[in-house]
Amino acid sequence: MDGYFSFDPIYALATPPIKSAIAVFRVSGKGCIALLNMALDKPIDLNSKSFVSSKALFYRKILLSDKSILDDCLVSVFKDGSGYTKEEAAEISVHGSLAVISALDDLFLKTGFRKALKGEFTFRAMQNGRLTLLESEAVLELIDSDSEVMRKNASLRLSGALDKKLNSIYEELLEISSIFELQMDYSDDEFDEDVSFPKEKIDIVKNKIIKLLQSFQISRKEEDGIKIVLLGDTNAGKSTLFNYLLRENRSIVSNRRGTTRDYIKEEIELFGYKVVLYDTAGLNANAKEVEKSGIKRTLSLVKNADIIIKFLNKAEMDAQRTTYDKRYIFIKNKIDKKDFAYPDDNTSDVVFISAKNGENIDKLLVLLKERIALLTQSDFGLEGVFVNSIRQKRLLEDTLDSLNALKENEKIEILTIEAQNALVSIRALLGMDDESVSNTVLDEIFSRFCVGK
Repeated sequence: MDGYFSFDPIYALATPPIKSAIAVFRVSGKGCIALLNMALDKPIDLNSKSFVSSKALFYRKILLSDKSILDDCLVSVFKDGSGYTKEEAAEISVHGSLAVISALDDLFLKTGFRKALKGEFTFRAMQNGRLTLLESEAVLELIDSDSEVMRKNASLRLSGALDKKLNSIYEELLEISSIFELQMDYSDDEFDEDVSFPKEKIDIVKNKIIKLLQSFQISRKEEDGIKIVLLGDTNAGKSTLFNYLLRENRSIVSNRRGTTRDYIKEEIELFGYKVVLYDTAGLNANAKEVEKSGIKRTLSLVKNADIIIKFLNKAEMDAQRTTYDKRYIFIKNKIDKKDFAYPDDNTSDVVFISAKNGENIDKLLVLLKERIALLTQSDFGLEGVFVNSIRQKRLLEDTLDSLNALKENEKIEILTIEAQNALVSIRALLGMDDESVSNTVLDEIFSRFCVGK
């Protein structure tokens, strides 16, 4: 991990190592432009009048060691303090040929650059004050986001919203700690009074931390995806609805019963959320041995589902459904059939649809949107600020444990220590101390980045 703390010139490919229109390399560190000039047909002058707000764009040719031309390139140059890392830096755009990428990779090494470690550019941005530790985590979360909601939440954290929330908690903890420390200082003097215990202040901070921890559960659900299971008898139309929602023929649709012998899952984005949709084996009381295994897996999926779309058969339509839990959405399919007849007492909790032609699917989608909104309810008074990483959760739990250890009528020495422990956890969460950026943090955060970021 020592490489993260050495600030020699580094380089990395910032785009995927595949054939493409362009490939972009990054370089950063003191003296990196001088090293880069060794591979260019015409050197870049950092004192050039081309620079506007310490940034400039140059067209150059890249030369190999024998002075033959490797490729044309565009070089975006950032003077010290102006780029992503707040170091002297550049981004070099070349043609996305695998041969060009490989040759340029070798050339950077021969020129004197060191290949960057995972996330080292972002680490330098944090060390140089461009980003906080929490914002650095948000960079990775933004890169990994695969739904609109995840992107918005990551962008909010990247803007410093979580830092602001936690800094407020830190200030409140400082005030609580100072109350105990002041009494500790006077405990041996003539003022032998009962310990003043700021219960209301402590409860307010504890409540804020509890809400942040609750937001973690929702954030993880959004990241893992809302699990929606299609459940019903064989030949009920589950695969047809599955394909309709996917807008593609992913499941085999047939009039023959029991076509789906095992579950099929696909990820889609629905109302801005990541959704994992499951088409399952049909429930069949007379199932053959090969079908029974699929049914067993189906029932296992149901246990862990967030939402269950239940295709009702005639017997279930006539039965009372009070025993079902709130995860269920009930539908009756195949209203497009000529012999379909609505029941005399059209039950209000059933959506009548045609998965084949899409009739009334809009009503089903309205219900799905409502259920997803309930699952991702974020009305914690956090203004949309969510905790997302395991590290953040762990340190918030440590802080809460210390606050829970504060008991009225406890010795002032114990109260002072526990209040200090709470402060230590929050400081580590915010990355306020150099020791907060330990090898453990490097492993937890920056080692999860790709090289080039």
